[in-house]
Amino acid sequence: MRNQTEVYDLCRYFVETIPQTFKDSVLGHIRARDLKSLCSVSQLYRQHCISAYDFQVLLQIEAFFKKNELFSDDATCAVAAASSFQKAEEHCRVVNLRLDEFYSEQTDFTLLVEKAQAWISHVLGEFAVFQESIPDMVKVTNGATSTTPRRNSRMFMKIKREYRCPAPAVPYLRTLATYFGLPAPRVRVSGINRVVFVPKNWKTHRTIACEPDGALPFQLAFDAYAKTRLRRFGIDLADQSRNQGLALRGSLDGSQATIDLEQASDTVSLRAVELLFPAQWYQYLLAFRSSHYKGVPDTPSAILGTGKYEKFSSMGNGSTFAIETLIFAACCHAVGSRDYSVYGDDICITTPHAEPLIELLAYLGFTTNKEKTFLSGPYRESCGSHYYSGTYITPHYVRGNVKLKNHISHNVNGLAPLALESPKLAAALRNICREEDLLVVPYTSDTTAGVHTSAYVCFERKVLRFVKPKYGYWPCLPSYRAYTIKTSTRNCFDCRAWVLWHMASRKRRVEIMPGVDEPLVRSRYADGTLKYKRAIVYYSGRHEEPDHLPWWSNYLFADS
Repeated sequence: MRNQTEVYDLCRYFVETIPQTFKDSVLGHIRARDLKSLCSVSQLYRQHCISAYDFQVLLQIEAFFKKNELFSDDATCAVAAASSFQKAEEHCRVVNLRLDEFYSEQTDFTLLVEKAQAWISHVLGEFAVFQESIPDMVKVTNGATSTTPRRNSRMFMKIKREYRCPAPAVPYLRTLATYFGLPAPRVRVSGINRVVFVPKNWKTHRTIACEPDGALPFQLAFDAYAKTRLRRFGIDLADQSRNQGLALRGSLDGSQATIDLEQASDTVSLRAVELLFPAQWYQYLLAFRSSHYKGVPDTPSAILGTGKYEKFSSMGNGSTFAIETLIFAACCHAVGSRDYSVYGDDICITTPHAEPLIELLAYLGFTTNKEKTFLSGPYRESCGSHYYSGTYITPHYVRGNVKLKNHISHNVNGLAPLALESPKLAAALRNICREEDLLVVPYTSDTTAGVHTSAYVCFERKVLRFVKPKYGYWPCLPSYRAYTIKTSTRNCFDCRAWVLWHMASRKRRVEIMPGVDEPLVRSRYADGTLKYKRAIVYYSGRHEEPDHLPWWSNYLFADS
């Protein structure tokens, strides 16, 4: 929540009401401020679990600390992230040397790899079809690039006269400009991306890379095309529900195993992609791949220095997620499973095929995360959903950000159901609401809008009011104040917006102004980086309220 002491107190209030055999031990860890043990209690006391409730309690205790930024030391996390990055590079180097010998000797995995090759080729289809669709697939985002920080990376700012990209990508970039009827852009050849650290959990950061601005749109073109093709084969990367459904089934009857990989994105080696992907597709992906990396001076990532990649692509490359999904799905198909689902490095596969899959993935250079891989027993986890014997036991992860009231509201909403059996926890949450003067809102799917309460109580307390619409006089709609993203609107009267219109928002209307040779597009963008405001939101009333909400609503307003 707002500081470490407050988080320890909230966890202690929660644990004190639990009649489990491991309660005294956990309270001892809290008194000793033993963070390492508190972040791994599900491993320490798993043998004591006799029900889904027991396991849910352990997961929730971990969730108070595991991903909480209040308990992470930036310097320590940066060193850990740099160490993991270098280990992954060394691992990929060894895998590249081993896979170089694939065609010179027959192994037990030769047939399986050939089946995976054939499946990826079948999924991707003809390269010429993709090549023709590139102008419709390229995409510009608001993300940072190798030369520009995020604050200067709005979409209209990226449509400029000079671009950076690897040398093989230059013909693609110039051909695209010709297709759109624009003069050939100036290109500065650069195959280096910028590596930065972002928070991951209490003990380490995550490494991501910011790609050259001339390469990223083409990486995202492959990503969009691959996702479209994968949907034809039952893998929808816009929907995690299939993975979650298979995990639920596996927790009930054991028919499905869930597999998670360590540093999956950072261990996709160069030779593994070359081995599995058809030649034309590999050459396209290679053309937009950054071959070298550099840390950012005067930041924690500076300790990485510069170097040459042994992996194929890092997190931040627009094609990485689709590439790893294709590889893992192809491996599932190769070992003989036909009832599986893959979402990035989250894999659900029929239990008899789990061990052969793990062996094949190890041959290709991927290491299984044993703590998050479940082949037997009543527990399964995939895509953030946890199940124990068919019971949904996903905890609420407390993330410490004391700057924004919408984040504090999110934590209060997540912990409110736990307060039903703990008067001390309920009192602590109510004090937080009053000290921070958090907005109270009727229950919605957005947990950051404010503190959720019952709609009946909101009407009674006049939180919900009938307001005339901005235009017209009828009907009056119920509305309330909530935390929403603060947006900015700017107009771009530049011919570069013509390319933006094609790349980012094809539904906008293009106007040809008299006396102006180039099309004019009024470009709107949202700047929602850590900026929130109170705004009036109309109440739909379509959400079914959870069971704890009437009690929590009355308690929140008691004696006020």
